[in-house]
Amino acid sequence: EVTADERARFASVRRVNPQAHDAYLRGRYYWNKRTPDNLQKAISYFQGALEIDPAYALAYAGIADCYSVLGSWEVGALAPRDAFPRAKAAAQKALEIDSTLGEAYASLAFARHNYDWDWDGADRLYQRALQLNPNYATGHHWYSHYLTGMGRTNESHAEALRALELDPLDLITNVHLGWHYLYAGDIDRAIAQFRIPREMDPNWMGSHFYLGWAYAERGNHGDAIVELQTAVKLLKGAPWGLTMLGYAYAKAGKRAEARQIIVRLTTLAKERYVSSYEIAAIYVGLGEKESAFQWLSRAYEERSGWLPYVNVEPRLKPLHSDPRFQELVGKVGLPSASAGRIASNGVTPSVQP
Repeated sequence: EVTADERARFASVRRVNPQAHDAYLRGRYYWNKRTPDNLQKAISYFQGALEIDPAYALAYAGIADCYSVLGSWEVGALAPRDAFPRAKAAAQKALEIDSTLGEAYASLAFARHNYDWDWDGADRLYQRALQLNPNYATGHHWYSHYLTGMGRTNESHAEALRALELDPLDLITNVHLGWHYLYAGDIDRAIAQFRIPREMDPNWMGSHFYLGWAYAERGNHGDAIVELQTAVKLLKGAPWGLTMLGYAYAKAGKRAEARQIIVRLTTLAKERYVSSYEIAAIYVGLGEKESAFQWLSRAYEERSGWLPYVNVEPRLKPLHSDPRFQELVGKVGLPSASAGRIASNGVTPSVQP
């Protein structure tokens, strides 16, 4: 049976220029690599698709996703205030051209979620995206992120599994399932999952980054530092690799090394955007709460892309009992970190493999 939405989509089908589509696919290839240089290449390809076909809505959705990733915690190459308004404008342009494009609704949802902190609006947009295109793996992946931040752990797990089912060879969707386990407090399963993309591509920075993070949370400090040093090399000194390495040093008791990274990051921040949230996380690892809260206050002013997940962030657990942390969660508008969404051992028992 054909639904009303499907009938509308069939009625709006238009001929696609093969050259524009080729440029779009190349853009998605580079977008999926998740590094600043490759994201800029992706934008160039999407813009090239629009030069060939100015009404190619998918290319606008691609541009939106590039700016969202550049401004989000995934890459953090641009300040959120510089990246997300561009992302929203491109997503809205895509929807002006094609109001039935599920990918564009997902693009707009991601910006509403990670920048506007419009939780109800983002939820509706994610659901609309998946209603229009239930086979869009990125839509399920991003909706899983949203559900994690909302404390809806089992629903997040289902969306992460669906994304992986739709795109089982994608490195991003593979690492995301491990991210879900990490944030649910199931460190062993997170580590097992993070090893899969590392085996798929040993030279991909993401698997080393997340595997190192998970080792740090489990207390495998030597393994964590080795993985994160590899990630830093592959990321060519990008801030988000350095910050996690600084956190691992702090957790390992290597305080001098952690402080050296803080100095490097604060120096680098004079030249480009560096998320204050990540510097705060290093101070948490060092056990210096006052400094951590000072940097978290800056992160709030920046609208850091990490804040939509602050209530379930593993690195910030030592702050949960401090009233200032609950105040921050309230300012962001999230459910309380102490609302009983995660069991006392950090694992949600009803999450099944």
